[in-house]
Amino acid sequence: MTLPGPSSPEATPPLRLGPYSLASLGTLTALLILALVLGTGTMLKVSYEDTMRQQKTTLRNLSIAFSAQTLIVAQAVDQAIAQVERAELPYSPHDPVRLDYFDQRGPAQEYLLGLYVFDLDGRLLASGMPAGAALNGRLPAAPAGQVLHSEALHIGITEVDRKTGRGIINVVRPLRDAVGKRIGSVMAQVDSQRFERIYSLVELGEGGSVTLFHRDGIMLVRGPNLPSGIGNSFARTPLFQTYLPAGERGMFESVSPIDAQMRLYGYDAVSNYPLVIISGMNKSVALASWYGRLWTAVSLLVLVCMVVLFMAWRVARDTRRQRALIAQLEASEARV
Repeated sequence: MTLPGPSSPEATPPLRLGPYSLASLGTLTALLILALVLGTGTMLKVSYEDTMRQQKTTLRNLSIAFSAQTLIVAQAVDQAIAQVERAELPYSPHDPVRLDYFDQRGPAQEYLLGLYVFDLDGRLLASGMPAGAALNGRLPAAPAGQVLHSEALHIGITEVDRKTGRGIINVVRPLRDAVGKRIGSVMAQVDSQRFERIYSLVELGEGGSVTLFHRDGIMLVRGPNLPSGIGNSFARTPLFQTYLPAGERGMFESVSPIDAQMRLYGYDAVSNYPLVIISGMNKSVALASWYGRLWTAVSLLVLVCMVVLFMAWRVARDTRRQRALIAQLEASEARV
């Protein structure tokens, strides 16, 4: 009877580590690393979506807050216009009447540059301005003919300074006599710089902004200021083409029409007025905290995977040495 030698099939049993072969060890190592990668990727994806949702919600809530502030000012301006309407003064284009609104403390005085009454031909019938402004002898131009004869509220911006972006927001409503006959228009002028200062108080990072638009897409105020955009139309942007028609309040992600940067937006329409507030933030700024978590997670993942690979390599190396030693002992026994 011949003893099995090293070259016979019985002399080299399959190389095993416990109940598993080294091939199984490699498979298990690969599966473990895959599970770590998938788990980390899933957590990062959930974190990404949560961060985006939180930032969009913050921008929407910010727009709601500024919309409420804008509504308060708009209502105060409307009250000033209504006070002029109720006065029923003896208007005459040959002897314009002085309005006494600024002689008392009105709710909109800090925003108003003046109150003016025009007849249907655009002739000035009455005017009232703050004490400091009156010294400048400044009188506004009459609104355009279509505005003078319009039955609806009109809001627009004129006299835009292309260096600073400052302009004058004109709020025009029809004026009627005691029997309801249309006799002209009342125009209130608002300093856009007052809104700009308020909108600029919020720090939204590089590229961030708070903007007041007319519903027709005209940019009225922006903080920080953007002189090149004030008075221009943005009616073809996603806000006016897609989102605002679908809902008076919302949030979305889009490429900025100003500098082509990807931004997150939240918006809210001002109740009862043709105005809308939109707040924007660069996507990179919004995801700054998530990028920190991303690099931390990736670094930890790489470290853990390296440890797993190192441990698997050590186990495989030690197993090979052990099996080689066993093979040598079996060969020695065979020779004996």
